[in-house]
Amino acid sequence: GSLSGLIGMFCGKVGVKRLPEFEVYSHSEVKEANGLLFGERDVPRYRIENADFLLTVGADILETHVSPVSYTRQLSRARSKEMFRWYHVEPHLSLTGANADRRIVVRPWQEAVFLSFLLRHLMEKSPRRGGFPGEISEALPRMSVERVSEATGIPPGTLKEVGDRIAHARRPLVIAGGVSTSHPGGLEVAAAACVIQWVTGAVPGLVDFGGRENYESTGTFRDMEDLTTRLGGGEVGVLFLSRTNPVFSLPEKAGFGEHLKKAKLSVGIGDLPDETMQEVDLFLPLSHSLESWGDVEPRRGIVSLQKPVLKPLHGTLSEGDLLLRLLHGSSGEVTASGYRDFLFDAWRKRFGESGRRAFLEQGYFEESFPAKRVSLDGKKAASLLKGAQTEGKPGESVLVLAPSLRTFDGRSRGLPLLSEIPDPLTTISYGRWLSVSPETAAGLKERQEVTVSSPSGWSQVLPVKVQPGLPAGIFVACRDFVESPPLRTEERTGGTIEYIE
Repeated sequence: GSLSGLIGMFCGKVGVKRLPEFEVYSHSEVKEANGLLFGERDVPRYRIENADFLLTVGADILETHVSPVSYTRQLSRARSKEMFRWYHVEPHLSLTGANADRRIVVRPWQEAVFLSFLLRHLMEKSPRRGGFPGEISEALPRMSVERVSEATGIPPGTLKEVGDRIAHARRPLVIAGGVSTSHPGGLEVAAAACVIQWVTGAVPGLVDFGGRENYESTGTFRDMEDLTTRLGGGEVGVLFLSRTNPVFSLPEKAGFGEHLKKAKLSVGIGDLPDETMQEVDLFLPLSHSLESWGDVEPRRGIVSLQKPVLKPLHGTLSEGDLLLRLLHGSSGEVTASGYRDFLFDAWRKRFGESGRRAFLEQGYFEESFPAKRVSLDGKKAASLLKGAQTEGKPGESVLVLAPSLRTFDGRSRGLPLLSEIPDPLTTISYGRWLSVSPETAAGLKERQEVTVSSPSGWSQVLPVKVQPGLPAGIFVACRDFVESPPLRTEERTGGTIEYIE
């Protein structure tokens, strides 16, 4: 939104280097695949409501994936059509999977094998539509349905059923993401989904880069690792951390909290005194969103108004007002008398005076963009598809760290009221837990504490919740339940591997 423009202006005038925005769930594998194959390193807009068959692979579209409110609304519209069907593939158990027309369990890290099978099935059964570039046809693994079933754990009949569904659908849509792309083979999973989108003609009608989801400026864990290295080397003078909590989000071995002390001055800007704000030299508290003016542009062309409903209770400032005052104090420049005036001027320039008034009255502005046409890089696609083999399997037991419906990546842990909302799958309200399948529990009782450990020496004690429907050998915990997990960075994408063996 407009705040991003103000941050850019502030950094340019004061001489501060602006780093990429940090999100724990940055969808780096999906962005990297789209960048390599389509030349668009972002998350596209998925037009679910226009599809007649939807296949989601790991993407929890009803919970935390990109824009769950929009997806849920579109899904409701799509389901009103008699011929629409939705299949969901996942290695664990999610609320999204429980609500799909068909939930299919796949072995962890084998989603790319499954999608490669679908590609070969499409090539043989439905050679129409976008066509298959020669490089892709040659790169696809030649595996029998029995071998694919053995690798993925999906019965042969189910594999053929999904293949026939997508081959016979007029407007099929495949969306990959979430836990199915946050493992060592996640880039191959995302790439295989991209190729299916291309050959089934979903691009650009159902996969629209013209109305992308604005993740282009979002960085990765590797960017934070680079910052940590610079801090440790004494290369950072003044560091501003705005509404981000890397002390909590990054693995303890990264040493961000320790290296943060080596900056000459660290300034935290936020509305909650989280772990990072407690470590900085200077904490500047912000007004709540209910006390502040602002706007948000979650998707290109969709701007939502943020309007205060009460005055600040404790004399705090919004981030926009804070930056304007810092800019004035450092350079003497008066850009606007306050952030409200800055916003009104920005809206007037973008929408015109009549558009600004309409925006203030209705609370949003929608600008339409034509669907953006892209082309598939067949050579890069073939290179990634060659990696979609059965190598790289995890051990017999694996812990999946999943985002929380209530706290997402842990950012809302400081709001106790959210714990009053029962978790939809387990019905648990307060506390932490480890979801275990009935087969794996082997006599463990509910709430019995167990120790989860990894070969690296990391361990965590959590109470057990026996979860029907969870595959054997799969353990699940919300991301914010686990302290300092031994996460690894995926070298090609910069994202994190959210699995602990």
